Amino acid sequence: MALPTSGEISLLDIQGEFTGTSPITLSEYYSSASGIPASGTISLSDFYGASALPQITVSANQADMDLRSYALSNGWNGSSALQVTVNSGVVVYGSNTATPAMTVSGSFPAGVTLINNGTIVGRGGNGGAGGNGGTNSSVTAGAPGAGGGGAFNAAVAVTLQNNGTIAGGGGGGGGGGGVGDKLSSSRAGGGGGGGGRSSLTNSAGGAGGVDLGIGFYDGSAGGAGTFSSAGAGGLGGVPATENGGNGGGGGNHGSNGAAGQSTSDRSGGAGGGAGAAIIGNSNITYTATGTRLGPIT
Repeated sequence: MALPTSGEISLLDIQGEFTGTSPITLSEYYSSASGIPASGTISLSDFYGASALPQITVSANQADMDLRSYALSNGWNGSSALQVTVNSGVVVYGSNTATPAMTVSGSFPAGVTLINNGTIVGRGGNGGAGGNGGTNSSVTAGAPGAGGGGAFNAAVAVTLQNNGTIAGGGGGGGGGGGVGDKLSSSRAGGGGGGGGRSSLTNSAGGAGGVDLGIGFYDGSAGGAGTFSSAGAGGLGGVPATENGGNGGGGGNHGSNGAAGQSTSDRSGGAGGGAGAAIIGNSNITYTATGTRLGPIT
C-alpha cells in the first residue's frame, strides 16, 4: 500500500512499506521508488505517496480499459503485487453502454491496487424517438430513452483509492408522444429525447416524431449528450390544436433521464436509467471513496 501523500510520515512507515534493517536510516532507501533520490540529500517528504508495489501510470485517456491487459502491456509480470494510478486530468471512458469504462478481471496473484486521481465514466444513453402524429390509428407513443453505461466493474478483488470521480453515464430522455386527428392541421410529432451526459463518446439525441399529415408539424430531435452536459429534449410539433409532446432531457452523470411529455392521444417514453458507478462493490476494499455518481451494485 502506498505511503501517505501528506501529513505525518515516519521512519517506521517507510520501513513497513519497503522493509529493511534496524536501526533505520534513510540512505538505505535511495532509489527505492520513483521520485526518491539515488544519492545525496534525502528527506522524509521525498517518500510521500511512495510505494513498494510495481507502479503503472495511466497518463493518457483510455477507452473500454481492461486493467489487467493494460498492466501486462506496460511491463507488469503478471504475478507480483500491482499498483495502477490514473493521473489527474485523465479520462477512462466507455465507448458504448454495454462495456464499462474500466474492468478489473482475471488473475492478480499478489493483489491489485487502483489509485484514481482522474475520471472513470460510462457512456450516456441515447434519447428515445418522438412519437409520430397522424390519423388516430397511426399516431404513436414516444420511445423510451436508453440506459447509461457503467463506469467501474470489479469482477475480482481490488483495493481502490478513489481520489477523483467514478460516474455512470446519464440515462437518455424519453421521446414525446404524438398527436393524431382526422384533420391534417391537428396532427403533430413529438420531440426526441435528449442524450444522457456521456463520456468522451457522445450519446445521441432521439429523432423527432414525424407529422404524417401534411408534414408541417414534425417534432425536433433531442440534443446529444457530451462529457460536459446532458442533451436537451426536442420540442413537439405545434399545429393549430394540441402540440406534440416535448422530449425529456437526458440525465446528468449517474442520473436517470427524464420522461417525454404525454399528449391526450399517446404517452411519452420513459427516461432511461443511470449507468452504475460501481459494479461488483463487494469485491472492492476502499481506502478512499471519492466522488461516485450513479448506482453502486
